[in-house]
Amino acid sequence: MRHYTAGFISAIFVLLLSVNTIFGQTASLTGAVTDPQGGAIAGATITATNTATGASRTTVSARDGAYQIPQLPPGNYRVRAEAKGFVSVAQESVTVAVDTAVTLNIQFTQLGAVSETVTVQGGESTLNTSDATVGNAFNERQIRQLPLEGRNVVGLLYGYTRQGVDFIGAATARETVTFRSIHSIEPLTRSNGRIVPTHNFVDDLTWVKDGHTFGLGTNVRFIRNDQYNFANSFNGATTNASWLLGTGADLRPAGIERALRVSFSDAMMALLGIVSFGTANYNYDKTGRLAPVGEVVKRRFAADEYEWYGQDSWRARPNLTITAGLRYGLYSPPYETNGNQVKPNVSLGDWFNQRGVNGQRGVPSNAAPPISFDLAGPANGRSGFYDWDKNNFAPRFAVDGLLMANTVGAAGTVFLDDLAAVPAPLLRRLGLLLGDRRCRTERGSARLICAALDEAVAAELC
Repeated sequence: MRHYTAGFISAIFVLLLSVNTIFGQTASLTGAVTDPQGGAIAGATITATNTATGASRTTVSARDGAYQIPQLPPGNYRVRAEAKGFVSVAQESVTVAVDTAVTLNIQFTQLGAVSETVTVQGGESTLNTSDATVGNAFNERQIRQLPLEGRNVVGLLYGYTRQGVDFIGAATARETVTFRSIHSIEPLTRSNGRIVPTHNFVDDLTWVKDGHTFGLGTNVRFIRNDQYNFANSFNGATTNASWLLGTGADLRPAGIERALRVSFSDAMMALLGIVSFGTANYNYDKTGRLAPVGEVVKRRFAADEYEWYGQDSWRARPNLTITAGLRYGLYSPPYETNGNQVKPNVSLGDWFNQRGVNGQRGVPSNAAPPISFDLAGPANGRSGFYDWDKNNFAPRFAVDGLLMANTVGAAGTVFLDDLAAVPAPLLRRLGLLLGDRRCRTERGSARLICAALDEAVAAELC
């Protein structure tokens, strides 16, 4: 099962990197096209031209005036809008950042020939209101200053974090004897340290089509903890009168004061060189080999984490965006990469719970099953401390905008129950309709009734 999981993970990761190579880091340009009164203009031609490369992209506004130019390389653009019967509008210096949906609303202000042009500075929204991504464009100077070999920007898709600490002990590489109550003649600290490298692979893909913005991404982390320690590599001994028969009474004069007995015995132990207590450290590897005295104890712990997400932000209407997605995480239990890992034959939690149940029933503790330890972990081809955590699903659903409670009746009549949900350009058009006396407010309520509208206007209001 572990091989199938690793193969699936590798396939997904390679797929994401391949897709990123094909599409690159892109952004999108969206907005709405309106006439001088704020009404939507369908069929307007919008052209975005990269001022640095001269490359251009063209699209046509939809029935509600909305337009969208997806997969746009980041940079500075000149955006030109053309529509029959209106003077063309040119928007200068529109900055498109990496992986960001830039909103640029365009309004025709003058009637005239398409060949005429009105130039506008600024006006685009630098705040990404379509999703939560944040991007920024790099210029040539910034790329040259990157601390990467070959100044390869693609290298930023891979993250590497290395944290480490080393403590150099003052003790010599030999076994030691300490004298109780006497300051040691040499320091007893032993060298130890750890390095925790974390390899992090992150990639995101955004695809914009019609009113949908699809997102797909992954975050893969390989965490390692390389440790070494000499603390238990040497044996030791001490002079302690408490371990002698009679706690060293025969080393003391008979009439010595009680408060001085221990310190006097310890001093006599040191003077005579009597070593009464010893500590032996035995270090084994997974094969049962006994490490020689003075050999450093090394361990390399690891954990692997995989995360994916997929989502779609659907702009169902100019004032309504529906987002749905799913995030999934797969996390391994920590393990020792060289196989120096064991675990008990029974769950210790279950074992202690069973002892509690037995105690309530009057069953003695020796009735509990004996505990033994055996090799464990993937390096030994066995299960780890616990099973893989495979139940990390995080669904997401969001609605951004106001839902209109407006309905269309017979003969082009529209009942507007929620004026706050009507976009500003349409409110301006409603003002014209009220001036024509085709709209009236219903007595005793906030409902607005507009009658004798053609079907296109009625559908637009609702």
